[in-house]
Amino acid sequence: MTPHAAVRVVVPVALVMLLVTTAATAITWRQSSDASWAPACDFAGRDIGSARVRGEDCSGACGRTQGCTHFAWTPYAGGTCWLKGRGATAAIRSSTAGAVCGIMKAAPVTVSTGDMRLQAVKYVPIYRFDDGAGSYCFPDDKRQAATRDGTCAAFRRDAPVFVSAYTCGIYTVYQFNLWYGQQKGCITEGSGGAHGDDNEYVQVWVNTLSRAVYRLRLNQHSGFYFAYPGGKNVEFVGTRPVVFIGKIAHGSYHDGCRYRPWPLKGVSCTGGCGYWSDFRNSTKRRFIMDKATLQHDPNPPAVE
Repeated sequence: MTPHAAVRVVVPVALVMLLVTTAATAITWRQSSDASWAPACDFAGRDIGSARVRGEDCSGACGRTQGCTHFAWTPYAGGTCWLKGRGATAAIRSSTAGAVCGIMKAAPVTVSTGDMRLQAVKYVPIYRFDDGAGSYCFPDDKRQAATRDGTCAAFRRDAPVFVSAYTCGIYTVYQFNLWYGQQKGCITEGSGGAHGDDNEYVQVWVNTLSRAVYRLRLNQHSGFYFAYPGGKNVEFVGTRPVVFIGKIAHGSYHDGCRYRPWPLKGVSCTGGCGYWSDFRNSTKRRFIMDKATLQHDPNPPAVE
């Protein structure tokens, strides 16, 4: 994907909760290569096994155990690592001297079209394209990239949406991907960033316990920003977010071109090559992709 030099909204993101608030106090998480951990804490229940290891080896034992997303270590019996699965409760304080608990960092999990256990289908975005996007390119079938690369596809209400999923602490991250065989240039066709094999992602972060959407990550080539349920012009139909797609560069947005907030006034939705300038007006609702065909992403990138 070709970056836009004008993108200024890139936000670095940690794949872990840095702070978990309990009824009594807050737990501040520290970072290792594979987990977030804290002293004097525990996770109640959801045990899927245990291992007799040193405290510093507990995350490794969890990482080698299928289904382990959380862990708690106590010094009993020379050191016991309690391995815990998805759905573990929020961390609580422990009075046991030397106790440690942790949350594994993002790890891939298996998703298929019919996998209702992960319920990815409940969170597939409803994509709204610009009313004037008819002469531009729409999502295509990534599985046919060998023959479709460079081809400008027509609109399909049921075009494929490719999904991968990851666990990230207490969250399940569903990464939805629209693949385009061609992106036209932002000024004239063949110039200004025109290219084929264009993957564009939207992440939906879901609280594993409540199943509620925590936030959206909306991508624009190499940049991204977050939008939160309840925020201004952040729309949902049930649990499915409404995502507006840029007419030319296929970036994703939480809103259309209905207003121009400061400091973007005079920049937003005016056309050209900048991310925020891309057209995304869907007032006439000409191109709404709400019958997407969910497919497993054959080669997804790792969650960032």
